Order: sequence, then C-alpha cells, then structure tokens
Amino acid sequence: MPEVNLTEWNHFLKSHPNAHLLQMGEWGELKRGFGWKPVRIISTNSAPRIPNNEIGAQILFRRLPLGLTRVFSGQWTIASDQFWREVDSICKKNHAIFLKIEPDTWDDQFLIPHSSFLISKHNIQPPRTIVISIKDSEEQILRV
Repeated sequence: MPEVNLTEWNHFLKSHPNAHLLQMGEWGELKRGFGWKPVRIISTNSAPRIPNNEIGAQILFRRLPLGLTRVFSGQWTIASDQFWREVDSICKKNHAIFLKIEPDTWDDQFLIPHSSFLISKHNIQPPRTIVISIKDSEEQILRV
C-alpha cells in the first residue's frame, strides 16, 4: 500500500469531495504539532460505491512508553478486506498496539468491517453534532 505525502493526499481528496474533516491533510499536520505522526495511505479498493475504485485513510500515530504506539483514524468509509490487511500492515510497521476508528455513520448503521474489531464504549470524537442558534445572548444560550 503506498504511503503518500501531503501534496499527493490533498490531490487524492479532490476526487473525494465529501471526505470528513478528520481526513483532511491539514488536520494531520495540525495534529503533528501535538506529537502525532500522520501517515496517509491510498489503495485500490474492491468495495462498491468508491470513486475511481480508490480508498484512502489518514492514520495518526502517537508514541507511548516502551516503544509502543497508539493509533487513531477518524471517520472511515466502506473498505475491502484487502484494505484492512494493508492498514494492519502499516500499524504493525509503526508498532501500534491498537487501532481506534470512528466510522462516519450512526452507531446502529455501522457494520463491523472485520471479525477482529470490537466496538468500544468510549469515543474520541463527539458521536453527535448539536446545532445551537447563536442569535440569542450568551446567557440565554448557556441556560439551555
């Protein structure tokens, strides 16, 4: 699976206009400033509904004690078994002890992509978006 640089990743994202904010190259660069290592990968995918038959992921690695690494990659989409094997290979290469993903879907719509995945009780990103009108005063908004 080819790892790509920021320029190649941003070019890839142009063909995926609905990519989630957490997959944007600039998000990975921002996280780099806080100790994370962004790794961007692009692969051919056999899953249906993928533009240009390519799928990619930005995976964020963070060093832990004892030379281990924790991994987070938010907002995934449908992927083939081959893609998950390639992600597993990248994680092993970076000494990851686990991979935390948060799919870009509602919990009850998510199908576990691989039998070795477990559903976590803890989210990193908020599981829902709340829309709040800001036309009232701060005091009024905070009372709700």
